[in-house]
Amino acid sequence: MDLNANQELAVRTIEGPVLAVASPGSGKTRVVVERIKYIISQNYSPRGILAIAFTRAAAAEMKKRLVKDLGEQTVKQMTICTFHALAVRVIRDYGYLIGYRPGFSIYDERDSLDIVQQIVKDLNIKQPKPEKILQDIDLPKWDTVKAEYRDRVRANNALDFDMLVECALQLLKGNPEVLAEYAHRYQFVSVDEFQDLNARQYEMAKLMSSEWRNLCAVGDPDQNIMSFQGSNIRYILNFSTDFPDAKLVYLDKSYRCPDNILRGASLLIQNNRQRLDKPTTTDISDGVVQSLVFNNDLEESLWIANKCKELYRSDVDYSAMAILSRTHKLRTSIIRDLTSSGVPVNACGRTEEFFKQDAVVMMLDHLRVIENPYDGFSFRRIVNFPNRSLSWIDIMKCEAHIRGSRMDCLSGAKVFFENPRTANQAVAQWLQIMQQLNVNKDSDPLSVIERVAMMLGAHYGSSSLSSRESQIKEAVLRYKTFEDGAQSIGAFLEYVSDLNAQEDVVDAAKNGQPSAVQVMTCHTSKGLEFPIVFVPGCEKGVFPIGAADSNLDEMEQERRLFYVATTRTRWQLYMTRVRIRSMWGKESEREISPFVKEFGAEA
Repeated sequence: MDLNANQELAVRTIEGPVLAVASPGSGKTRVVVERIKYIISQNYSPRGILAIAFTRAAAAEMKKRLVKDLGEQTVKQMTICTFHALAVRVIRDYGYLIGYRPGFSIYDERDSLDIVQQIVKDLNIKQPKPEKILQDIDLPKWDTVKAEYRDRVRANNALDFDMLVECALQLLKGNPEVLAEYAHRYQFVSVDEFQDLNARQYEMAKLMSSEWRNLCAVGDPDQNIMSFQGSNIRYILNFSTDFPDAKLVYLDKSYRCPDNILRGASLLIQNNRQRLDKPTTTDISDGVVQSLVFNNDLEESLWIANKCKELYRSDVDYSAMAILSRTHKLRTSIIRDLTSSGVPVNACGRTEEFFKQDAVVMMLDHLRVIENPYDGFSFRRIVNFPNRSLSWIDIMKCEAHIRGSRMDCLSGAKVFFENPRTANQAVAQWLQIMQQLNVNKDSDPLSVIERVAMMLGAHYGSSSLSSRESQIKEAVLRYKTFEDGAQSIGAFLEYVSDLNAQEDVVDAAKNGQPSAVQVMTCHTSKGLEFPIVFVPGCEKGVFPIGAADSNLDEMEQERRLFYVATTRTRWQLYMTRVRIRSMWGKESEREISPFVKEFGAEA
């Protein structure tokens, strides 16, 4: 297997709980993959393997490596997915026990905001704005709104991202036979990025491994940076308390970071109290570490741009360079200045932006109604598109009729618009097509998707919206090529929702450039590595952000984020700061970040 001693220990310890505490670049994914291969070599069934990754991209990478050595048929029998996808699987199998019909929709932030906006209007809430209410919906003062929100989501045979794991847990905890099936099936459970689990994810991991207790947790407490999503570092710190018989293994050797960068990062993170002290070693000789100070942010950006050009002229590809900013605002200004300096930029976004384009969203709404005819919110968005001469009052009356008839949207609306008093021939004809597509969705999903594409493409083509027509064609191609494309429309919609559930999925598109500098937030960079890394804005109030230094927990979270940013590099690390920075339209003097000092790289 060509593993070091500690990696091999983690791989071969397959009975009982094991915690593998990893250093940056220590081969976490490789250990998980080799462990699965070792389990198979011991003649265990692949069906009993559950491996949970934090992003769909990470799960896909695991599958890719396993397929190479074990073959596609063996890997297909395993469950390698994200927590969201695992929850969807449980609800798909047993959701009927809590009132969910097959084909349920998964709502994203756009859908959730749509629902909250309606609730705000119905309850005559003047302040604050719906966006703020949705952001704070878990606060006690919004309990009434939250209860109404959940009722409306459920009435549409739908769940939002937060409800997915919650409902899966409800099924597992409330139905012993359901828990028994999954806990017995999954003899070996591996969870990557264990330090970023929230309470529900941790509970699901424990339940899935409750019969055999062969739970392998892999992670690094020093890289816990997702507290804003509810992650709790205590689950990895207290693993040995929750599992007293757990085997603790340190993946201490970094195959990424040069020695001086690893030393600086270790000095930095030792200032945190919430951590597991771990050894870190590397055989890589010192890299380049520079801390630079400039008069203002424009000077900083221009220096970074010129340095990128200089490196490119010395045969370093632009794609080998990454600029990791603390905030989206700083990222935006860096992108602007680099672009104006002629440096090609790949602005790595938080989600797969393709699926947020208007034409693609409209196509997905059609597919959601075909898959789940009870999805009233998606139905409302498409029933009058393109214009079928419906007024808002017509749509409200139709929705009232659907609720009163207790039919699904397609059937109830068809009755309504075929009634002589409320007839609309264009809508009735469209509904007939949609009902037929619903009938064919399982037997011939590709033809259903192509028919929807043809309907929308004809509208965009006749309206001279050629770019949107191209987006529709691209969406069909995405369906044909996505990894589960042969399964169903439902699987495709789950794929899209899983992408949207992830805060920091890197957009791999190069914006038309054959080679471009990668610009992203530090959160986005997690799990990635680059030969050359720039960390701008190394100033107090920027990194660490705001008043973090007045709150110990926030300060430790910021320090972990700086630790992640600086340990993404394989060769060169540049930390830059300015004496005067313009923020929110005001210029202010800036102090050096305490993290630069703790790293031992004060300029």
